[in-house]
Amino acid sequence: MDVSSHSDSELVRRCRRGDARAWREFAGRFTKPVYALCLRMLRNSAEAEDATQETFLRVHKYFGGLDPTRPVAPWVSSIAYRECLKRLHEVARAPSTVEDIEEPGRFGAGEGDALPTDVAEHGEEAGLLRTSLASLAAQDRAILHLHYWEGLSTSEVSQAVDMPVGTVKIRLFRARNRLRELLEPSFQEVW
Repeated sequence: MDVSSHSDSELVRRCRRGDARAWREFAGRFTKPVYALCLRMLRNSAEAEDATQETFLRVHKYFGGLDPTRPVAPWVSSIAYRECLKRLHEVARAPSTVEDIEEPGRFGAGEGDALPTDVAEHGEEAGLLRTSLASLAAQDRAILHLHYWEGLSTSEVSQAVDMPVGTVKIRLFRARNRLRELLEPSFQEVW
């Protein structure tokens, strides 16, 4: 049977039994979202790669403590989130430039089909968004990323970042408002 057709909980069960194919599928399924979260929080691709690798080492180590009946994505995200917070607290970070902030998978497959003007327009918008996001606190960037880019519900984000659901909702509200304040002048010029 093809491992890719298994649910997250089945993959966890198979990984616990030492199934190497299941582990590769599990890692393949979660590497991109974990890296994207780490990059969003750390704003440095090398640090994000290291944090992603450390996250999967911890995931593998703590598989035994995971309840396979609960959603896996928030659990994996919480490990990545804590790893990033640990790294942010260990080293005082110098402000990064916009060039250091990457947007994984922004255009993805089919980019060659896009018109150059479309790519430029999206590039300018993406640059404005990256710059605005960079001004937010790492925790707020993480919450926004988990909710809007990874599609986790507020309850799942709450589990991932170990905050009450109400706190997550408030932080999402405030972060969206702050982004709106930062982006509004740029978009008023266009209209």
